[in-house]
Amino acid sequence: INPGNPYVEEDLAIAARTDGMPPDRTYVFFATGFVPHMVDIPIALPYPGGIATAAFPTLVPDRGAAMPPISIDANGRTYPVEMLADMDAIVGTDFNAELPLIITRHTVSALVKNGVGVGAAATANNVGGTEGAFIQLAAIAYQIWQNKADIRSWQTLPGRFMYASFDTPADGVITLTLQTGDTRSVEVSPEGVSIVLVRAYRPNQPVAISAFRVPTGTVSDEPAAAEIASGP
Repeated sequence: INPGNPYVEEDLAIAARTDGMPPDRTYVFFATGFVPHMVDIPIALPYPGGIATAAFPTLVPDRGAAMPPISIDANGRTYPVEMLADMDAIVGTDFNAELPLIITRHTVSALVKNGVGVGAAATANNVGGTEGAFIQLAAIAYQIWQNKADIRSWQTLPGRFMYASFDTPADGVITLTLQTGDTRSVEVSPEGVSIVLVRAYRPNQPVAISAFRVPTGTVSDEPAAAEIASGP
């Protein structure tokens, strides 16, 4: 997704080693903003039998600001987070790839549903009176309800993922510096692989920080792993 990320290149070099267990290392993932969301736009489609109304989805970017990147102090150095995945680009690419199929599906669906409405209107004219009026109202309500675009999406997903990775400091403490200048000390395991997740929603809003150690079991650890798996 972002091959120019220097941390990715370093981690790939570490992964290519065949000298045993991975080094004691810490990964800080920073997620901010929100992904684009979809809204529907009604469009009139003329066809030989009349005009059908269809709703097509369109992608709208998050209008709120994302939080500026953070940096991490560890081992006497400062590690700025680098872009790992721009969800605006990823979601947009996926949406555009499916757009021709979406347009075709919604167009055909609108024409079919409009045909149902036309048939209902013809029936209503033949029936007449109060019953015919109810049939016409039901047909209109059916078309309005059915001609909606599928705009379901994961609106709470972060819009950007960034990260930094480095050797875990011997004292097991790293310091996060936010865009406001505030600092947060986070304890990580001095041994093994530690993950720190930083979820920032908007600038000048509280951030959620969590940290945990990733098990790196060996063959001798299998009984312990089995015991953990069978627990509650």
